[in-house]
Amino acid sequence: MTSTKTPSKAPTGPPSRSPTKAPTKSPTRAPTKAPTKSPSKPPTKAPSKSPTLSPTKFPTPVPTSTPTAGGFVFTRPTLLAAIAADDFSPSSPYGAIATWDVSKVSDFYALFKTKTTFNENIDTWTTSQVTDFRLTFDGTSSFNQPLSSWDTSSATSMNLMFYGSTFNEDISTWDVSKVVGMGFMFGASSFNRNIDSWDVSSVTRFDSAFELATNFNQPLGSWNVGNGNQFGYMFYQATNFNQDLSSWDVSKGARFSSTFHQSNFNQDVSGWNVAKGTTFNSMFYSSAFNQDLCAWGNGANPIALNTAPTAAMFDATPCPTNTNPDLNASPRGPFCYTC
Repeated sequence: MTSTKTPSKAPTGPPSRSPTKAPTKSPTRAPTKAPTKSPSKPPTKAPSKSPTLSPTKFPTPVPTSTPTAGGFVFTRPTLLAAIAADDFSPSSPYGAIATWDVSKVSDFYALFKTKTTFNENIDTWTTSQVTDFRLTFDGTSSFNQPLSSWDTSSATSMNLMFYGSTFNEDISTWDVSKVVGMGFMFGASSFNRNIDSWDVSSVTRFDSAFELATNFNQPLGSWNVGNGNQFGYMFYQATNFNQDLSSWDVSKGARFSSTFHQSNFNQDVSGWNVAKGTTFNSMFYSSAFNQDLCAWGNGANPIALNTAPTAAMFDATPCPTNTNPDLNASPRGPFCYTC
């Protein structure tokens, strides 16, 4: 093969352009933008919204001025179990006892019975559904906390509610208008609060209401006891009680045994209508009583039952005569005084 003598084309000239500087562009600064301040905006306060009284999706600050509710709604069985566990602190499974939601519980029967060391503040509880308060604080020998905020408007029974407790707090604003039974309610040696404004017009049982309430001596003259039929032992050993009860309508009363037994009572109750009384045994036994009650045997509304027991009715009193009344005599008597 024959080779060409010279290149087929003339070689190109030297580089058509002068070489560029290295690099072609000045390098950028690192970083390309100045860093922003950290954070870019002032941080918000924690939490961003004020805490509410009930749980929300926003957490409340820790701690708060008052404990927040735990969110658990109690039934009677779960409430009894929680009380039996005897842990009422904020670290308990249900939180502090003041925050417990008992709004669905209608029965407080014997709730704290014989919890001798119990003395927690539960004034914040919602009790508007509770009908039965029987024996709630029976035997709670240490309990003395405010309960004035409790809604008792649904209550029908308060028998033995504070029996054997040391309770002595103001409950004058309670609505007891539906309560039927108050038997043994204030068998609490310390109790001495004014409850004269209570509407007790539905109560039928007043028996032993203030039995052993040795400190109690408050007015009760405004009470409407017109539906009461049980007055036995009402002020039994209420050793300080001596208030005017002359306005009471006891015309439905049947049992008056030991009503003022060993009390300090010495007020005129000669105007009481005791015509339906069936038993008067020891009614004023060993009390300070010294009043003429001849009207009970011979007045406008005398005792109707000639066989009504009157044994020891005025025994150990300052009465001029302590002889048992003879309901078959004419005139009947004596009734503390010779009739």
